[in-house]
Amino acid sequence: MEKDNAIMPCGDCSEKKYPKKGKFTREDLKDCSHVKKEFHGEHIWVRITEVLDDGVKGTIDNDPVFETTPDYGTEVFVKYSEIEDVY
Repeated sequence: MEKDNAIMPCGDCSEKKYPKKGKFTREDLKDCSHVKKEFHGEHIWVRITEVLDDGVKGTIDNDPVFETTPDYGTEVFVKYSEIEDVY
């Protein structure tokens, strides 16, 4: 995963770009290495380190553009309801 591939679709485009947003399950993630989550308008890949009952733990896997987005490598938790996409 390239560190600079974060995207920022407009609010109206987000639902079209991520039609399965919030509908992923633990089972959906069994063969995935990453999930995408929005952080203050910036859509960032998170490298999965642990799949839990209520979401995933992982580390930020992009160089963010916004100062409000956690830095590359920062550990975060993503609820299933926040997952926009998987890889």
